[in-house]
Amino acid sequence: MPENELLITRRSMLVRAAVSLTALSLPITMTGQSAAKERRIAVTIDDGPATGVGDDLEAFLRIADALRESFVAENVPAILFVNERQLHVHGQRDARVAVLNRWLDAGLDLGNHTFSHPNLNEITLSRYFDDIIKGEVISRSLLEARNRRLIWFRYPFLASGKGETAHAVETFLAARDYRIAPVSVDYADYRFAGFHRRHRQEGDLEKADEQFATMLEALDVAFARASSTPGHAARARRPRTESRSGPDTPCSVPRCASSPRACNRSDRRAAVRRSIRR
Repeated sequence: MPENELLITRRSMLVRAAVSLTALSLPITMTGQSAAKERRIAVTIDDGPATGVGDDLEAFLRIADALRESFVAENVPAILFVNERQLHVHGQRDARVAVLNRWLDAGLDLGNHTFSHPNLNEITLSRYFDDIIKGEVISRSLLEARNRRLIWFRYPFLASGKGETAHAVETFLAARDYRIAPVSVDYADYRFAGFHRRHRQEGDLEKADEQFATMLEALDVAFARASSTPGHAARARRPRTESRSGPDTPCSVPRCASSPRACNRSDRRAAVRRSIRR
């Protein structure tokens, strides 16, 4: 199997798993005096548009377009957090920027994930601020051309710093009208992707399926933890400034609500397995 097909299969597998999560976001009824509450989730993609492909334009386009097409097909809004460094490849810039145009034309949203994905704990504040600004140049202009705003920022590595460093970054982001996007359910899919890819390269589809099933188990555990202990996952993974979730945060924003289609866990897994074998 060609390398590009392996890359797109891996990424397609992950995005279809993410799309299948939305079946878990169902209305729940609280007992006692609490009114019925509808629980919603948002699907977000970090390190976009397509990480790990270097200057391979064909792989970049196939992965990025497959992400968009999967979300559109399942009617699931999503936010792509972009590292704009990926767009600056000699002779490919226009083709790579067109990926973001297609993403926005499909009604999806963009967020700033910095230019080069630095770790705040390993870089000076001045360099980090520069990387934030460089990371918004293209995304902001594309959104403004559509009368939309660049609102969301997510820390690379979810590293939000401590003490004065954290406060300085929060102040800088607020001055540029950013909101910090929290992560309330994180099942570390990147830890499974490499193993899945290697098994497929070796032609061992049985082991690849087992690895995929293990990833879904981790996904279920993450949701169960977040559901059984309200705020637990959010506290564990949310930057300090996001101590509360409001109606405009990616955790509960209505336009990033779940798909209206619902299914049980076994049906969801079967559907995803069928999709990745296509």
